[in-house]
Amino acid sequence: MKNLFKTIRLSLLALLSFNFSQAENFNQWTFHGSSKKGNVVRETRGFLDVSYDSPRQNTLILRPPAAIPLPNDTSRLRLWFAVMEGDSDLIFLISDAAGREHRVKMETSRYFGSWSHPRSVLETFSCWYQGDSDMLAPTAPLEERVMPEYMDAAKTLVWPRPYVLSGILLSPAKKTRNALADEQTIKSGRGRLCLGLWDAISFNGHDAKNNWFLEERGRWGWDTQPLVFPDDLSTTEGEKHYSLELRQGFQGPVIWREKGVLSVTKKDAPALFKNAIKLPVPARGRYFLEARVWTPDGLLEGTRWMQLYVHHSETKRNDRIPASIEWTSKYDSHVFPSGGTAVLSLKQFSDANSEKPLLSGVRCQVTIKDWQEQIVFSESREFTPDFTVTFNKGKPGHCYVIEGRLFDKNRLINQTKLMFGFRNNEEKTDVSIPETVPDRDALMKGRVMAIAEHWGEFFQHYGPTTPPLGYGLPVTPERVSEFDEWLKSLPELGFDTAAFYFNPGMIEPLPGVLFLDELDRRIALAEKSGLKVVLTPTSPNSNPYREPIWSDVMPILDQYGYTLADTQAKLTWPGMWSMLPRYAVFLKSLAAHFAGNPTVVAWNLEKLAPRDREAYENKTELRVADYSQETQDAYARWRMARGLRPEPLARRFSLPGNDTPRTGPDFSEAWKRTMEFRATSGYEWVKQLMEAVRSVDPKRAILIYQMATMANVMPLLDDGGVLLPEGGPNYNELYVSSMLAQRGTPYAHEPSVFVPRMPSHIDSCYFYSSCFSQEAVWKFRWHQQAFNLARFSPLTPTLEFLKNSLPRYREWYAAKIMEPEVLVFGCQVDTLFDAPRRLALVNLAGFKEFVSLYQYHQVPAHFANEYEDWVDFSKFKLVIVAGGVLPERTIEKLTALAKTGKKMLIVGNAGRFAPERPNERDMLSRALRGMRNVRHIAPPAVPVPKKFWATHGHAKAAFDREKIEAALAWGGVRRNIFTAEPGFDVLLREGDAGHYYAAVLRRLEDGRVPGSVLPEDIRGTLGCTVSLRLPAGRYHIERFHRTSASLGNSDTDTKGLLNFHINSVEQGELLLFRITPIQ
Repeated sequence: MKNLFKTIRLSLLALLSFNFSQAENFNQWTFHGSSKKGNVVRETRGFLDVSYDSPRQNTLILRPPAAIPLPNDTSRLRLWFAVMEGDSDLIFLISDAAGREHRVKMETSRYFGSWSHPRSVLETFSCWYQGDSDMLAPTAPLEERVMPEYMDAAKTLVWPRPYVLSGILLSPAKKTRNALADEQTIKSGRGRLCLGLWDAISFNGHDAKNNWFLEERGRWGWDTQPLVFPDDLSTTEGEKHYSLELRQGFQGPVIWREKGVLSVTKKDAPALFKNAIKLPVPARGRYFLEARVWTPDGLLEGTRWMQLYVHHSETKRNDRIPASIEWTSKYDSHVFPSGGTAVLSLKQFSDANSEKPLLSGVRCQVTIKDWQEQIVFSESREFTPDFTVTFNKGKPGHCYVIEGRLFDKNRLINQTKLMFGFRNNEEKTDVSIPETVPDRDALMKGRVMAIAEHWGEFFQHYGPTTPPLGYGLPVTPERVSEFDEWLKSLPELGFDTAAFYFNPGMIEPLPGVLFLDELDRRIALAEKSGLKVVLTPTSPNSNPYREPIWSDVMPILDQYGYTLADTQAKLTWPGMWSMLPRYAVFLKSLAAHFAGNPTVVAWNLEKLAPRDREAYENKTELRVADYSQETQDAYARWRMARGLRPEPLARRFSLPGNDTPRTGPDFSEAWKRTMEFRATSGYEWVKQLMEAVRSVDPKRAILIYQMATMANVMPLLDDGGVLLPEGGPNYNELYVSSMLAQRGTPYAHEPSVFVPRMPSHIDSCYFYSSCFSQEAVWKFRWHQQAFNLARFSPLTPTLEFLKNSLPRYREWYAAKIMEPEVLVFGCQVDTLFDAPRRLALVNLAGFKEFVSLYQYHQVPAHFANEYEDWVDFSKFKLVIVAGGVLPERTIEKLTALAKTGKKMLIVGNAGRFAPERPNERDMLSRALRGMRNVRHIAPPAVPVPKKFWATHGHAKAAFDREKIEAALAWGGVRRNIFTAEPGFDVLLREGDAGHYYAAVLRRLEDGRVPGSVLPEDIRGTLGCTVSLRLPAGRYHIERFHRTSASLGNSDTDTKGLLNFHINSVEQGELLLFRITPIQ
């Protein structure tokens, strides 16, 4: 076995050395069980050329002549493959020692998502990709992370070694997944691949001596060299001359150069692999690779850039070498004094193909462009060794791009660009906040409003790499005009508040150059249009490409040592601990600049940390962030401050094929400390950034995007903070709203389908946010061009619907909330130590009980967890407790509550574990034993028909109806509104003088998110009977939303219920009713 693997290993090394005659990596592999004529496997020069024809997209299997043994320390498999035609997924088939064959997915460097890159960009990428399998080994020994009573179950989940590679499964794509794919070929199930080589990996990226990521190609490597393929450099066939230069930082010094000749043969994948260029692995840092390509006669074909991040390297120091061509100046980062003159020199040290001096008679064409791509300077003259350009039209706080293009007898032979800028004038430091600026409560409490946010980048200064669609498109006067028209249209659409987002990469394109003029202009235009403005300075963590291009901030490493990259575009995410100090300074500068502007009424700080990566689309396993060096350093400081010796962050425990742990809670000291640090980190980030704004602006509301925060940040909101999720409209995200409502803190919302696409979307927004709040603040996002996009064709009537509906919503919200009689007490700690062990506010025990209780049993409930010391338990008739893991202090708190006689319903094994006492069991049950005011109930487990699933499908099971009804009756809980039919959400509010208001919303079927386009085959209406529990008497029932109509008069029955029937309700439709007593 060892000898066989040694042969494979030698073959791999031979391939990497480009000695293809020795390669036998896919020797004699064939399709297994398929004799279709179109399924053909050809071996060529050590590669496997695979053509497939599967009209029904059935999976196909490639197998070697005999299963290939893998070394016992294999943790992953890596594969290089080329996509020549069509689209498919590749899955490793690995058999364990028990003879079980496992399908092991792989994450690849491919780009998915039609939005991620336009076709013109994808065509510049090589056909070669790499893929790594999901992990094949436990992340830690079972003895360290699995509790004794779960050990036997955990051992049954372990794949016994040794493993063998028994094949590769090929799964044809069923739809196009990027702009380059040919739709007809994919629909027909045809395609062609070239499998290059595979390797077994026995370590992770944290243990590698060299760990790098080539961003624009999505490639990574551990103890290997980065590869650039010929078709990365040119889209045209034939012989090319090339020059590669690697710069340390943006516009930094050159540290490596290679020149040569290569051949681009798009249809010959093995030749492309053979001619790949190896890059060095320099010292840790951020690098820019500049690639120039010429035709054999010296005509410059083009220039391309890629970014290389190096996390670990055996190289400790880089040596500088002269650039072949570059602009120079005497100022650091080419930032000139405010109001000064820029003097720039162009140096050309050699021609394209040698180190000889440049020939005479060359002409240089110079252009300088501003941020709108407009030429502000242009000249053409003979190039000389002392070629210098003087530019005296620069504005303070502005950046420009100078380009020099060298021509030899009208033939372009070289070119280069440089960004330069001018420092800002000094800001006033004694600006006070205008009295007319509202604080948080004046802005939000008791208001029903809509904020319009412009969907699209504010603007994008020049960057050498090619950004994907939606991340930094070049700004032109036409795009600026489109924004202006969007802004001026808002009052007519019923909006009085606008928002637009920008980031440090846009506002500070070079160090010390803050581009604020355009921000000032847009805010002035908003004021002229009668609008107030919410400024959204997104963190670089909000989306890739938003960290300044000149920054040396390194991206996140996940628990396995992979660079955390965007789902589809493979763009990196900067680490919060590495960017926090500079981002805080950036926010303070902005807050100081706009402190005295009365049009700016709030700040919106977006996405202070990325979520742990979920396994979906082309992501195959959960990746826990952040394990980068800066975060490890912060963890070391955190431990030392608590008297602990520094240790690395613990890695989330999981087993092959079982990414969601089913091995019980992880109470190891290493994991407990890691999760404690991560929880306090989120708190610290919010605290420091709020303090940065508050140091100069003590008044304005600060909206905080809640994605990766925890409930422990809620006390920070007392200083004018507001949590803003991107997740509604649905009930399942309202547990946060409930917790904040009990604290008296307002809450804002942004729908997950953020472009308002249809009336049902709007109705759902304002219905769900009324469950616990007297105010509703929704932020809707779109841009001027959305009116012309087919998928947003309903935008205009939807915005008109919003405008016309706001008065009716306001009448509904003006009525008093009928407070829930039930409290669901969940726990965040439960999901930090037990499945799924993810740090996010959306992961906590009690969540499914909270959703199920309302959307399947029509019993609204408030929510609380271990962080909410402000909750008043005396307001509730029944407390439902969920969470197998509860902190010891929470168990003591619930025990004390039960001793007061409070009726309590314990769900499942709630309180079985406490992290502080890992060896004890059932602490809560033992403490409550014998109490007559305590009962138990099984967790929601009764399957709900898909048609009636809760929104988003987050809760797909209900409580046992008979048992939950008995428990509610025992607790004295009575519904004040309900329907006889499933699939409806209902609320009742109390008006003045005995008036009531009722709301009935029909959910979208199959758990669809509001805003989804419904297939024709599930559209249709349903009727329902509504029952209200009201004081005895006669009432007039009147519908007043969407259409106005009287349903007549009706009397309450002997059970105290007022019943009326609705004949027809569309999916997503909200019905509002006035219930008026008749004297």
